[in-house]
Amino acid sequence: MVPEVQQAKTKPGKESAPPQAIQAPSQAAKTKKTVPASAPTQSLDQVIQSAFGSLEEGAYRQAIELFQRGLQMADNPGISLQLNLELARIHHTLSEQETALKYIDAALKLSRENKNGVAEQEILSIRTLIAAQNSA
Repeated sequence: MVPEVQQAKTKPGKESAPPQAIQAPSQAAKTKKTVPASAPTQSLDQVIQSAFGSLEEGAYRQAIELFQRGLQMADNPGISLQLNLELARIHHTLSEQETALKYIDAALKLSRENKNGVAEQEILSIRTLIAAQNSA
């Protein structure tokens, strides 16, 4: 089953903030135990940190679940763009190229909607790489 790709919802009349890069957890955060995907009432930051923790532990499916939850919570298109890229990377790592391309396309759409030309060029490069591997 292929998960639905989600995008941030912007409120009408509200200008969206510039994209913010999502960074891997700091050294201190790396020592914390990963919070299970089923933990109640986590903030977006906690969900993202847990996702990166799962990723570092090699728990790719749990990281996917957490990044998807982050997408549902995100109201900033820049954060949604970054989460879509993380999901694309994980699916690419798992050799799930078609799903990776869906997340890349969602990130590309967000980049274009928010007129982020730099991100768009990077995303197009990643998309070309994944598409070439998918057709090989």
